[in-house]
Amino acid sequence: MIEVVYEKTLQPQIHSTYVAGIDLGIDSKVALSTNKPGVKPMLVNGKPLKSVNQLYNKRKAKYQSHLKGNRKSSRKIEALSYHRNRFVENYLHNTSKLVVNYLVTNNIGTVVIGKNDNWKQSANIGKKNNQNFTQIPHDKLVKQITYKCQLAGIKVIETEESYTSKTSAIDLEKPICY
Repeated sequence: MIEVVYEKTLQPQIHSTYVAGIDLGIDSKVALSTNKPGVKPMLVNGKPLKSVNQLYNKRKAKYQSHLKGNRKSSRKIEALSYHRNRFVENYLHNTSKLVVNYLVTNNIGTVVIGKNDNWKQSANIGKKNNQNFTQIPHDKLVKQITYKCQLAGIKVIETEESYTSKTSAIDLEKPICY
């Protein structure tokens, strides 16, 4: 494998009062909304990524059932993993580019990304949901959006989202642990 490294100059900071918020999910990979009037929110479909992971898990289980002795892997499993990883990498780069282009086009100067550290550790939401949720690299997407925003001169703020699902923004409640 060959890696090419080159320097790229940073764009000047976009001085705009407009802010966008990003919420990461599974079926809707990215939900993006902004406070700029007249700009439509953006949703990025996450189902292709979910589908590829589901097929990967199904085929990997089939190939593992055919392994002899105490072998852990085979050429088919390695090839399957390689193709899945390449698809995921491509999907994340395309998604992050789409998000940053949207922000630049709409002159958004700041983006806030909701993130929870260790939210996938000890996930207990059922076997299938655990597979769907834990195999999607949300952190990698956040890092890609962050570095592409920095290149475009957009300020990125990562915020903790813990305990916000039971909080009402309309009532101006503060997030608390229940």
